[in-house]
This record gives sequence, C-alpha cells and structure tokens, in this order.
Amino acid sequence: MTLVKIILWPILVLVIHVVADIFGLYYKYFWFDVPMHFIGGIAIAISSFYFLKHAEISSKQFGIKLLTLFLILALTALAAVAWEIFEFGMDRIFNTTMQPSVHDTMKDLAFGLLGGAIAGIILLRKS
Repeated sequence: MTLVKIILWPILVLVIHVVADIFGLYYKYFWFDVPMHFIGGIAIAISSFYFLKHAEISSKQFGIKLLTLFLILALTALAAVAWEIFEFGMDRIFNTTMQPSVHDTMKDLAFGLLGGAIAGIILLRKS
C-alpha cells in the first residue's frame, strides 16, 4: 500500500498530461501548462512525503519537520528540473516546442515548486 501512495499521484498527473497532449489542450488553452506544473509539484510533494514517511525520516518535532519540508522541496525541484531537461531534449531531438522560451521554463519551475511547497506545508501540518 505504501508503494501505491508513493507512485499514485505522479502517475495520475502523467496520465492527465498524456491525455491533454493527445487532445491538444496545451495548444488550445495557452494557460493549461501553468496548472499542470502546479499540480505536478503537488503530486511530487505528496509522493516525497509518503516516501520520507515510509523511510521514517519525518517526525513531529519542528526541526525535523523543517528538514522534511526541505527534502520534499528538494525532491520536487529535482523532478521539475528533470522534466524541463526532458522537454529540452524533446525540442532538440523531435523539433517540438515544449519550451518556447526561457520565461516559460522559469515559470514552469516556479509553479512546480509553489505546488510542492503548498502541498508539503499542508501535509506536514496534518502529520
């Protein structure tokens, strides 16, 4: 059951992404990319939370909660950067436009981290 909690949300976001890409939602709605990165950050934060909880890294102590939040944000940032590198590679190899500008890339990273931060804070307050 723990493995399901760890992988469920990122897989769900990936499925939504694939369906949205198939139906051209990123091209029909210019704003669709923003909530997807935000939700992606939330999904990675939830996944990171359950991974850290399973690894027994989190605790109710404030210092440990702060460290856990930092680890959640670090894992969210790693996932966001990896996704942007993937998009960069797709653009170069297949001549797509997943990253139309540096502004878009920075916005994507910021919204991913924002989603991760909000989800991490909520999860840690509830635990």
